[in-house]
Amino acid sequence: MRILFICGGLAPGKDGVGDYTRKLAAKLISLTCEVSIIAINDQAVLSTQEEIQQAATSVPVLRIPKKLTWEDKLDLIEQFSANFKPDVVSFQYVPYSFHEKGLPFQMIWKLKSYFEKVNLQLMMHELWVDGNNPASIKNKIL
Repeated sequence: MRILFICGGLAPGKDGVGDYTRKLAAKLISLTCEVSIIAINDQAVLSTQEEIQQAATSVPVLRIPKKLTWEDKLDLIEQFSANFKPDVVSFQYVPYSFHEKGLPFQMIWKLKSYFEKVNLQLMMHELWVDGNNPASIKNKIL
């Protein structure tokens, strides 16, 4: 089985969901799955990086910097996923990891068409909202 994880960032030791995703990928690789990871909004890189991240297991990753436009990001994601040909795409979703206000509508609508022919899985992380202002419009939407 070929599994593509999509998360916000992959800075080792600095991005908890990225660390979790890397560990999950390593375990799946040990169970004979083929796995790759795309960090779609990585704050720790200045340019796009395709690399192999290693701990005990090598995991191929694509790290896309936050500064790129969504159009450029989506082009890179489409190319990477077309080469990898995943059976499953797993979104490791943290609202603020994909959009500064926690509302990544553009990303959702555009990615939907790329992955229509694969199984999708959504893992939601860090779903709380700011308790200081629970009545704000943004928090009501979230």
